[in-house]
Parts: sequence; C-alpha cells; structure tokens
Amino acid sequence: MRTRHWLAAVMLALLMSCGGSTSVGVNVDSGGLRLILWTGNFYGERILDADNQGFAFFIDTGCLYNYQTGRQNTSFCITSGGSLIQYQGFVLRIANIRLTNGVCASALVDETTARFIDIALDRWGREVVFITSLQPALCIV
Repeated sequence: MRTRHWLAAVMLALLMSCGGSTSVGVNVDSGGLRLILWTGNFYGERILDADNQGFAFFIDTGCLYNYQTGRQNTSFCITSGGSLIQYQGFVLRIANIRLTNGVCASALVDETTARFIDIALDRWGREVVFITSLQPALCIV
C-alpha cells in the first residue's frame, strides 16, 4: 500500500499545470454498458482515481461503475444538479487533469480541497474514499 501511494505521488508530481474543468458530453456505449462520456477526456467514459484505477458513471442512474469489481454502486452517484458527487459524507467532482504525456484525462477530486481521491475496496468489496495529499494540474477543455 505504501509503495502504491509513493508511485502515485511520483506520477502526479510530474503533472503539468494548465487550469480548467470538465463537462458531460454525449453518451457512449462501452461493452454494452451505457456510460457517461466526459468532454475532453482522452479515456472517454473512464474516470481515474489517484492510483489510476478506472471508474465510470451510468447514464440512466448517474451512479458509479467500478471496472475492478464490475459492479454499480447506487450510493455513489452524481447529484441531481449534475456537477457534484456525494458518497460517505464526501463531496467530489470530476475534473480534467493534464497527464505527464500531455493528454487530458478526467479524475475524481475533492470539491473542497481539489485534491485527488483514491477509491479502495474494504474487506466486503465496498468502495471506500480517501482524500490524498496530491493536487492535480487541471486541463482547460
């Protein structure tokens, strides 16, 4: 676990700064799943956490799809206004960040601190959210 966070810190420290935000685009059908496509996101519907694990949000429910588990979490959803996500007392947003290779990718960040979010699984396979100390460089789309 310690090595995983160290690697994430090194990777994220190399991000280039460029300011910005993200927005919802048109829907996409990925492997039969109806997921939201994020405008300006190099990975389409895939949203990254601090450890580069992939997540997405369903078009119909606005709830999280976890690529690691292959399951939807109906408690981890985009708010009715469409700009924020609430889960376990956390308020999150999706922001486009600049990766070290220059592309923009959408990632989960804390609404208050703008720091990266890491999502881990507890021993029952449920998503647990952690706010990291890492602050990504944002992309303008």
